[in-house]
Amino acid sequence: MFVPEARAAGHVVHPLAAKMVRMEQGPTPPMTDVARSVVRARPPEQALRWLVTTLGATGVVDVKPMPGGSTCAMHRVTLHRPTRGPGVVVLRRYVLDDVLVETPDIVAHEAAALRLAATAGTPVPELLAADPNGHEAGAPAVVMSWLDGRPEWEPRARRRFLAETADAMVAIAAVEVADSEVLRPIGHYRQASYDPPRWATRPRAWARAAEVFQGPVPASNVSFVHRDFHPGNLPWSRGHLSGVVDWQSACLGPSSIDPGHCRLNMLYYDAALADELRQAWEQRSGRAVDPWADVMSIIGALDHLRTPKEPSKARLAIEDALARAVAELGG
Repeated sequence: MFVPEARAAGHVVHPLAAKMVRMEQGPTPPMTDVARSVVRARPPEQALRWLVTTLGATGVVDVKPMPGGSTCAMHRVTLHRPTRGPGVVVLRRYVLDDVLVETPDIVAHEAAALRLAATAGTPVPELLAADPNGHEAGAPAVVMSWLDGRPEWEPRARRRFLAETADAMVAIAAVEVADSEVLRPIGHYRQASYDPPRWATRPRAWARAAEVFQGPVPASNVSFVHRDFHPGNLPWSRGHLSGVVDWQSACLGPSSIDPGHCRLNMLYYDAALADELRQAWEQRSGRAVDPWADVMSIIGALDHLRTPKEPSKARLAIEDALARAVAELGG
């Protein structure tokens, strides 16, 4: 999900891990009870009337809150359409004031990203409607088609999973972005501190990585990128990838950032899978993953990596990946 660089874009949880792991893209305060109730509450009648009218439906059959939603309210809405019967859509409303103050054009940005993503040749939600200013829906809102499927964190068909995941990244990076498209350049998820975690065994590697993170973004291989590419945003159905969802973070940046970000998520539960993803992406893209992407992704989560006091298998795997990336960048 896209949010300003000083904020996190939600959390990614691997549900099969022994310990539930909260993965953040940047520093964010815990969600208050008030904010949680706002994003989980049923959409107001104004929003539902707008949805029905805009999509040519005759009424609402069902409304269910969707998981996640630390920066917005997300609901699965089943509509009754007179000629086609019930239809399921996703209604995303930006209802938290702090998000809108920092990113007032968030809906326009997401809508533009969805339009570009539709040309990638890989399944993505179809943009059905948008109310950038919230004049009609009561809050800035986006409506997308529903994609069937569930995320796979520990795939049985590992080779197919890696191939289709890598192909989706490659297809996204191949999207042509016209000069007229208003798309943000990639930015940093700023951290409150760049000190190494207390559990770190190679503090020099962490210090050097922080320097790289705060340095310039590579100017080579810049393309359209999803920026929040991870298994939780990849629904699968009948053994195949059924789509790539959550396009708020899409931007222009080095194409390696998508495999880099995905690798970080995988390192939390399967370091071998993270390395296999790198190999698959390199084989299918014809490019080497820029080690800068591992640094950008890991240091972009440093505040949350710093919280635990003791090392773990996953944290040491992340440190290993960071140290390798720093070494590849020249130490």
